[in-house]
Amino acid sequence: MSGSVGRRSYDGLWFLLFVVLVFVGSAVVSLPESDRPAATISSFYQVHHSAVVITQAVGLAAVVVLLLVIAVLQRWVGGGWPLLISGGLVALASLGTAVPVLVLVLDDRLGASGTKSAARWADWCDDAVFITIALFVGVVATRMQTSALRVSCTVVAVACALRGVGAPLGFHALDVVAPLMFLILMIWLGIARLRTSPATRSE
Repeated sequence: MSGSVGRRSYDGLWFLLFVVLVFVGSAVVSLPESDRPAATISSFYQVHHSAVVITQAVGLAAVVVLLLVIAVLQRWVGGGWPLLISGGLVALASLGTAVPVLVLVLDDRLGASGTKSAARWADWCDDAVFITIALFVGVVATRMQTSALRVSCTVVAVACALRGVGAPLGFHALDVVAPLMFLILMIWLGIARLRTSPATRSE
């Protein structure tokens, strides 16, 4: 005799795990800006070697979870190639940010010029992360069925775009606000997914 038992899908938890990983990765240590003297940057990475390695490991784990989040969104609201490409660009930009940081913390033979170049690369990739997030969230906004989520996604996309474009021009008002808005949006999406997630059937 066989029967069917409803089992609720909890894939919305990937959104929440992503937020936790990003928060932990950014809370462990704050990296110096590329406009600091090369000696100061080099000294920072030497002193905080272990903490920086941990943050990058957590950040790389967050990228893996982000890919799972993208897969959940594709199943949940659709989006096709625009969603996959924009989400993939966020993942690539995040990986691009990790590379120069790991170079700075693991290679003690860079010299002043190499240190400054790697630090600038990290800053540029960080700006690119927000630009790609803006594109990604903008695509998600077009797929949301509730007006509240559509408007919220649009606002976050604009804030992240301004952060990504504005920071290189000296506009830093959104340096803290934009990432916080993005993380809050991800929490909201995760909760919304948990509430709407259909039950799967198992025999």
